[in-house]
Amino acid sequence: MLPGHRSVVPARPRPASQAGKEPRVTPAIDRIIDALRDATGLVRQSGGQWQARCPAHEDRNPSLSVRPIEGSVLLHCHAGCDTLDVLAAINMTPRDLYDEPSGNELARYQYTDATGRPTRTVHRLDGKRFTQSGDKRVCQLYRLPKVVEAVTFGRTIYLVEGEKDVHAIESLGEVATTGPQGAENFGKVDVSPLKGARVVAIVDRDAAGEKWAALVRQRLAGYAAELTLVEAAEGKDAADHIASGRTLAELVERPEPDPAGQWDDPLPLGWQADLPPFPIDALPPTLARFVRGLALEVQTPADLPGSVVLGILAACVGGRVVVVVRRGWHEPTNLFVVPVMPPGSRKSAVIAVCRRPLTEAEMALAERVAQVIIDRRTEREIREQYADAAKRVAAKDGDPVKIMEAQEAVRAAEQVTVPSWPRLSASDATPEALITLLANQGGRIAAISAEAGIFTALTGRYSKTPNLDPILMAHAGDAILVDRRGREPERVDAPALTLVASIQPFALREMVERPDFGGRGVLARILWALPVDNTGHRDVEPPEMPERDREAYQALIYDLALSMAERDAPALVVLSEAARKVHLEYHRTVERRLRRGGELGADLVREWGSKLAGAVARIAGCLHAASAPLGDPISEATMRAAVELGDYYQAHAVAALAPGGDDKETSNARLLLAWLIDRGLTRFKLRDLQRTGPKSLRKAPDARPVLDDLTEKGWIREHQDGGWEVHPHAGRLLKAGDTGDRGDNPSVSAGQSLPHPVAPAVAPAGDTGDNIAPDAWSVARVAPAGDNPGDTSPHPLSSGNAELVAPVAPVAPLWPDTDDTCPSCRWPLDSSAHYQNCEATR
Repeated sequence: MLPGHRSVVPARPRPASQAGKEPRVTPAIDRIIDALRDATGLVRQSGGQWQARCPAHEDRNPSLSVRPIEGSVLLHCHAGCDTLDVLAAINMTPRDLYDEPSGNELARYQYTDATGRPTRTVHRLDGKRFTQSGDKRVCQLYRLPKVVEAVTFGRTIYLVEGEKDVHAIESLGEVATTGPQGAENFGKVDVSPLKGARVVAIVDRDAAGEKWAALVRQRLAGYAAELTLVEAAEGKDAADHIASGRTLAELVERPEPDPAGQWDDPLPLGWQADLPPFPIDALPPTLARFVRGLALEVQTPADLPGSVVLGILAACVGGRVVVVVRRGWHEPTNLFVVPVMPPGSRKSAVIAVCRRPLTEAEMALAERVAQVIIDRRTEREIREQYADAAKRVAAKDGDPVKIMEAQEAVRAAEQVTVPSWPRLSASDATPEALITLLANQGGRIAAISAEAGIFTALTGRYSKTPNLDPILMAHAGDAILVDRRGREPERVDAPALTLVASIQPFALREMVERPDFGGRGVLARILWALPVDNTGHRDVEPPEMPERDREAYQALIYDLALSMAERDAPALVVLSEAARKVHLEYHRTVERRLRRGGELGADLVREWGSKLAGAVARIAGCLHAASAPLGDPISEATMRAAVELGDYYQAHAVAALAPGGDDKETSNARLLLAWLIDRGLTRFKLRDLQRTGPKSLRKAPDARPVLDDLTEKGWIREHQDGGWEVHPHAGRLLKAGDTGDRGDNPSVSAGQSLPHPVAPAVAPAGDTGDNIAPDAWSVARVAPAGDNPGDTSPHPLSSGNAELVAPVAPVAPLWPDTDDTCPSCRWPLDSSAHYQNCEATR
């Protein structure tokens, strides 16, 4: 339990009829509850909130929590539905979550001085914008009178980043505060009222939250008697955490930074120190430029945006493109991609930027069918009401004619099909919710998350036993048929689930150690990436990505997502003869690597390697869809690029799934560290180890090499009075699963991995070097139709012709590779694409 947290929350006054049970009633809660009752029929009170069936998915057991707070309502679907989807399902918008919205103002937050005299007013507007009025000369804490009283009586004060978070915490009976003008301006806030207080600061899970946390540490250093930094166990902020039903005791404590100049982060144990860098140039040029620019702009290794972009590409084409490797061997193009990075490595920021055009495409699809959905839903509701009335009349009269009329009315109502809202992705969902999404979305959906929550959901967050079969089947494309008591069966004939999740190293280690992950084949289906942790070596003023590169990426993904969503059936893409030979040779190489003692011979790695040739074919299909007409066969250059990516993921999978391998020295180092951490030792001597240490390390000749290795890597260091000191954060860092920080290598910067060239399994024709030549993509440098310097599209993401692009229409190359190109369409003059599409030939 957090310091100062009271386990007993004081009860608020309740009406006598439902003392201790009835939640607070507000205009917004009345509005929401009435709409939910009309939509789902089942709404019940539970403590200080309501539980209802979620209208955004097939929900038999209420999974939607509705919690009233001052001025607004918090919604949370435990099956993973987005709040916007829940509101849309009951014909509402985010404005309906607030008690008294007026114009573009949603809520007002009144600041006062310590006596309660109003000073400043913060106005919350549509689009999460804020304005302020009143006395702006002083920057006081929100709820200042309550803060002063809490400090006087020694109560814990929760410091958060926004007024809505304050209201959420107050709904639990606790005292909370924040400052005006946003998280970045906390340095201006008068924090003197917090002198001597016990403060728990709840940090948002985003880049602004990291800056706010640093300001909080700095500003409260001379005031707070005790300061603990925590973050939400679920969601982004305190409001999300509380909306999910979590208590304040479940907040996750954040580690304190190391004292300046005393300890550096240690080198990893077990993971390979020289993993190959992400092969950026294996991606089509539009994607490669975006990945390189984003890595520099966000200051993260290129492995992270590179892998995420590959996953976004799979989200676009999964279920719509199938690669025919040979007769009888078809590979879908959905992928499971998981980069592994420690906290603070900007995973969320990268995923948000990469995902944006996919989200925009989803919104565009929703706009196209919105009126149809509303009309169909209205028609069905009317027909159902008519059928209900007819059944009542028939039941009362018993007239056979009336019974037939009622039966016909019921049939007519059931024949009205209400389309599902188009979805391309979800953030966090249970296996059951994913099955429903797959069934409603034509068999294809992408689960995209910056955390390991999706894996927690898959292995039983909402049930005691993990249900992995649908996930395994949705990766392979095997038909899913689920029968549930009291519900219509759900069938998905050709599911295509894409998974993109960036998890922390400790989550990876826990997954590797769990038999329900490794033994069932989940880990073997994932493309793992273990980027270098460049924290501490990042440029604080990085160069911005050229806007043209950003727009080109967004247009490509936006148009590709729309064109694929409009297809009625998947496109079968075959391999060219040259590509087939490249893949065949690579498949033979992988098979040799699978032998006992080979690169992929270890048990868990062997299972992963057995799927590598198929994964490379899937990657080739994704690259082909982004760079060439679907009607064309996959080229040799595309297949070689896929092979290069396959070799990259192989090296990282070996490190991820067999950390430490069979290396005895690494195993002993882990054993000694675990012994030190379990006993809470900060200093120790050799005789301590000899007396009570691990039995295998009690003899000096056995212990010395391990001690030297840990000293060299920075986990321990010799003390001037003899013996060794233990790294003050050894426990956290070991749990973080070998952070991968190369702190002693200043040459590593954003957009890089440590240089370690790995020869591809298949070298380009005539190439005897270690990697594919830069011009390997020369025959496939393409972009969406309309993506050229002269394009002046009005849409911020689209190239302007998304609705006109045929699903298999060829697209124009970015740059001509020879002089024999048409000046109008820029395709080679002797190509079929030039004759089929260029205006000059018509």
